[in-house]
Amino acid sequence: MSRQTIEQGIQAIQNGQHGEGARLLRIGLNDDTISGPLRAVALMWLAETREDVAFRVDCYRQALAADPGNADVQQRLNYWQNQPPAPLGSMPPLSGQSASDMRDDYQGSGPTERMPPMQDTLANTGGYTIGPQTPPPNPQLTNRISGDTRFVGVWGGPNGDGSGFFLTQNGLVATARNVVREQTKVTVALPSGQQFNGHVVRAFPVYDLALVKVPVQVPTLPIFSQTDAIPPEALIVALLHGGRTIRSKRRRTQHQMADHWFPTLITPETIDAGGAPIYDAQGVLVGMLTRNVSRTNNTVYGLHTFMIQRCLAFYQREQATTSNAVLCQSCGALSQASNYGAYYCETCGTVLPQFENRPRTRQEQTASLYGDEQAAPCPHCGARIGTYEDYCLRCGYDVTRPINEQV
Repeated sequence: MSRQTIEQGIQAIQNGQHGEGARLLRIGLNDDTISGPLRAVALMWLAETREDVAFRVDCYRQALAADPGNADVQQRLNYWQNQPPAPLGSMPPLSGQSASDMRDDYQGSGPTERMPPMQDTLANTGGYTIGPQTPPPNPQLTNRISGDTRFVGVWGGPNGDGSGFFLTQNGLVATARNVVREQTKVTVALPSGQQFNGHVVRAFPVYDLALVKVPVQVPTLPIFSQTDAIPPEALIVALLHGGRTIRSKRRRTQHQMADHWFPTLITPETIDAGGAPIYDAQGVLVGMLTRNVSRTNNTVYGLHTFMIQRCLAFYQREQATTSNAVLCQSCGALSQASNYGAYYCETCGTVLPQFENRPRTRQEQTASLYGDEQAAPCPHCGARIGTYEDYCLRCGYDVTRPINEQV
C-alpha cells in the first residue's frame, strides 16, 4: 500500500501537481518498511516539489542515508550543498521556476550539466518504476498565483485581522487559532491584492494554530527551518499582513517551557490577531507569531516550525485514513461522529453544529466511537482517549513533562 502511495505521488509530480505529490510521498515515507533504493527514490522526488535549498539538501541527505551507494543522490547533494540561501534583506518575491523547469535545467550547461533528469534517476534506482500516468489536472480548477507569498492576510475573524503563510503548494495556510476562533470561513488576502475565500479545515488550539484551505496553486514555499531550536538573542523578523515588518530577537529566559515555544521581545500591542510568519536573518522560516503572552513580562511567544509541520503531518494522516470527517468548531478536531449517527465530538464532547437545533435521542451504536477510551487518564484533563507522540489527543498536554514546565 505504501509503495502504491509513493507511485501515485511520483505520478502527481510528473503531472505538475507538486503539492499533492509531496503529500502522497510523505504518507508513503511514514511507513518504516519503505527502505533502501525505494526510499531514496521517494525522497529524491520529494526534493523536486520545492525550490528551497535547505529542503532539497535535507531530502538528499535522507536519500543517501537510505541508499549510501547511490552516486546520483551524492551528486545532487553535492550540487545543492553549494547553493547559498538568500538573506532576508535580499529575498526576491517567491516566484520563479517550477519543479519541471528545474528538472530541465539539469540537462543544460554549467554546474548542472552532469545532473540527469529525474525520469532517468527512477529507472536506474533499484528497478523501481511507476504505473501509467493520470490525466493532467484542469488548470481552470485552481487559481495560480504569483508574487511575494512569504506571508498572507487572514481577514474577517472575530478578533480582527491576522496574518499567515502557505504550508503547502495546494493552498493550505497556517495562521493563529486566535485569528479564526470557532469560525469556519475567512478571507485570505495576498500581498498582490488578490483575495480568496478560505475554509478552516483543522485547528490545534493548544498550539494556537489553525489550518485554512484556499483554492490556489502556490509556485514556491518558504524555506522551512531544519533545526528544532533558535539561539537566544538571534535576530527574528515577523512579516504581518499589509506589509508591516517587526524586527526583534529571541528573548533570553530561564523559564522552562515546551520545546515548541520560543520567547520573543515582541509585545501584543504591536501586532495583529496573530499568525505572522517569523523568519531568521537568512530568510528561513522558523516559526509563527502567536498571541500567547509571557506570565512574567508583556511579550508574546512564537510557535516553532517543527511543531507546525508535525501538526500538518497529523492532519494529512487524518485525511488519508478517515472519510466524511467534520470539523468540530469548538476544539478544531476532525470528528467522525456523524458516521456513527452520533451527535457529539469524540474529542471534546461538544454537540456538533449540524445537531445543535435538532432533537437528540439516545444512540446505542456509538460504543466504538466513545466506548473505547481505555488509555491511562491524561494528568491534565482526565481524558482516556489516548496520546499521539506523547501529547493528549483531547487537550494537547505533553504527558511526559510536569505541568508547571509547560506554557
